Amino acid sequence: DGLETILTLRREGRRFPILAISAGGMLDGAYLLQTARAFGADETLFKPFSPERLRAAVDGVLAGDAKRDAG
Repeated sequence: DGLETILTLRREGRRFPILAISAGGMLDGAYLLQTARAFGADETLFKPFSPERLRAAVDGVLAGDAKRDAG
């Protein structure tokens, strides 16, 4: 699943940006997104969200990745 994938990637030292998106009602979405953050996701979105919010989240994740590359 997504959480296991995030955890595995981070444990392997992979540092590309991760945007986790809720399944929109499955289980406890807020808890799953909080866990995704704890496992290393850079940003999370809870469904439903607007196209503008998605774009802002992607822009934020990519900007953070650029900062890591420069640092």
